Amino acid sequence: MNSTLRLTLRALLAFTLAALGAPAFAGTPRAKVSAVLKSNAVFDPMPSFNEIPAPAPPSVLGSIMPPAPQLWSHLKTVDTLSKEDKEALRRLSSNLPNFNEKMVRVLDLEKALKVIHGALKADPSLNPLRFFTDPGFRRYYAYYLTGETLQGIFHGDKGAFPDPNNHKGYRIRVLAPPDGNDMQGNRFSMRGLLIGQNVIAMLYDRSFVVRQFDHDFKFDEIVVQKIPDELKETLNVSGVYIILGGKEWPVYWLNDKQINVWHVTRDMPQSLPITPNP
Repeated sequence: MNSTLRLTLRALLAFTLAALGAPAFAGTPRAKVSAVLKSNAVFDPMPSFNEIPAPAPPSVLGSIMPPAPQLWSHLKTVDTLSKEDKEALRRLSSNLPNFNEKMVRVLDLEKALKVIHGALKADPSLNPLRFFTDPGFRRYYAYYLTGETLQGIFHGDKGAFPDPNNHKGYRIRVLAPPDGNDMQGNRFSMRGLLIGQNVIAMLYDRSFVVRQFDHDFKFDEIVVQKIPDELKETLNVSGVYIILGGKEWPVYWLNDKQINVWHVTRDMPQSLPITPNP
């Protein structure tokens, strides 16, 4: 390359950088960084982690349900909830920093079942962790499910199911049970569930201890599972404890194969697919 051509290319590069507003610090990249740090430039503050939007990888539900805005816009507002459910929703959202209550709509049983039915039709091997960590639940749209809706999903409600051959509900094996009997044989149940904006929050009628996956677990009245932005099928957990040696050890996170208790990872498969109840 002759000297004239080299000079022309350098001039073109300098003109392009100037046009783009690039800082004209001379020298090596290290010298440029040093010059920036020593200057009196004013930088915009870094956003908090809660302000950084979650990534939007291809959605598991994207091909089997309407886009989130379309689904959300056809749901009832929280004003239609009963007094008890409004209070349940208030308690849940008050435990979620930076949660936008204005973006919550009521996901009723009929539409919830259509979502699950369509998801299983598209992927018969779909497991709960993959379903609940779907990008559709990471964005700012949020959905509230009443205790009655949850009972219908897990135990059935003839007439509401899109599949006329299935009236018995779905078996969704997750760490946090929708209802059952505690270690003393007393009944407990989930009063409401809030999902969206990267969180899954559950309100029970009381705290309880129950046997799950061959271990004893204690659940607080409010259990929160957060979907980390950087991992697709992992949930950070608060309000759940495993009882070992007579002591309660907090569960920090879980995925479909493992659970982390007090920074110790244990194998605990939860990858069984969602299936209709027998």
